[in-house]
Amino acid sequence: MTKKSLARILACGMVLLMALAGCSLLKKEAKPFAPDSYWEQREISLKAEQLLRTGDYAEIEKRMAAYRRKTNDYPDGTNNLVHFSYGLMGVWNLEENTWFDMQQQLLVWRKAQPASKTMQIALAGNYLMGELALYNESKTPELSEQDGKKREQRTAEASRLLAATRSVRMQYPEWYFAQMENLSWEKKDEDAFFRTLEEGSKKFPELQFLHFSAANLQIWRKTPSQPWYEYVEKVANGMQKGEGDRFCARVMVRLLKYLNAPPEVRERIKQLDWPRTKRGFESLLADPAIDPEEFSGPYAVTAWIMRDRDTLQTIFNGLDKNKYDARVWKDAQEFEKARQWALE
Repeated sequence: MTKKSLARILACGMVLLMALAGCSLLKKEAKPFAPDSYWEQREISLKAEQLLRTGDYAEIEKRMAAYRRKTNDYPDGTNNLVHFSYGLMGVWNLEENTWFDMQQQLLVWRKAQPASKTMQIALAGNYLMGELALYNESKTPELSEQDGKKREQRTAEASRLLAATRSVRMQYPEWYFAQMENLSWEKKDEDAFFRTLEEGSKKFPELQFLHFSAANLQIWRKTPSQPWYEYVEKVANGMQKGEGDRFCARVMVRLLKYLNAPPEVRERIKQLDWPRTKRGFESLLADPAIDPEEFSGPYAVTAWIMRDRDTLQTIFNGLDKNKYDARVWKDAQEFEKARQWALE
């Protein structure tokens, strides 16, 4: 499964999100250049995977309960609840079909503890994201009849699981992650998607991740009900002064760092309010508590897309030229082309 095709799937939904190249929990991984929080987030997801593999359901429930009550925010706008949930859903390593392995582990948990709401929501998310990944990767226009029936069965089961856990959604924020994925892909019900988003964001205003999902959905659709940049600006306008600017910057981080935006999406990025987004990046980079490498890469790519030579020159003058981040640039050639253009 290619990174590009996987990213296209995850961009419209919750994962949104986490289309990073992964490796098995059992492999020893050499760390390429990346900010420290990347590795913290990765460890959170891999810990969830490990606990699920070993059947330590009590520890999973304990950690999820703690993350629901209070979870630290990372500079990119995500938190431990997001990363641990995606670890359980098997999303982190989709390229290696870890999602299917996690599906089997979740089914073992279901047999042992069928009443667990944490398990039910995680299984629903796994069904939706994994099945859709395979569907998108199919070499033919349509799935085989047998595979198509399996997909229908699993996505229908995901809908049933989410309906069964709807009554506890106010205590389980991750329900909104999975339900928004369900509505954006399986039912393609945009009105219900945004009603779910509105309810979830009101109940859990700290979860900017929900808004990232909506922005991603809008920018990838050719005919959205609302232009994506208008949605982003609407959300930003409802935030406190300065936080709205940072939100615009974080949207760019999600699109570029985790979703490998293709050319057509990059063209739409030009529609965003660049002065405001630029202020957001500058505000984040000025925060002494934030590793500047969290945002300097996405900031550089956004300035490159906007063809803002002065800003890009300032960024490159402050960067070690060898710190090429493959997660945000299309390739090393684009990185070098942008660097030469900015510094010529």
